[in-house]
Amino acid sequence: GGAGLAGSLLHRAKAVVEELLRVNSPAVFKIGITCSPLIRWQAYERDGYQQFHLLHATEEPGAVQMLEAALIDAFRARAGCRNVARGGEGPVGRAPHFAYL
Repeated sequence: GGAGLAGSLLHRAKAVVEELLRVNSPAVFKIGITCSPLIRWQAYERDGYQQFHLLHATEEPGAVQMLEAALIDAFRARAGCRNVARGGEGPVGRAPHFAYL
């Protein structure tokens, strides 16, 4: 059901983040959500970020907010994490919704 799918999605997303941090260490990073990946990437690029990875796309705003919050919870203590808020509180706009690193 939905819970099993959500659990496997979170597990996969965590594994992707772990691998990206491993191969790019040391890294400064941020986890977030957006409806406009290109515009969001351009803003990060102007701030000096060098990579932008889409972790998940969905039509469900609640799902992407939960994924963002769970990933921030898992990685916020990691060196280089620039997330201040807990995640899930930002505006989501129109679908599709993307979680990114």
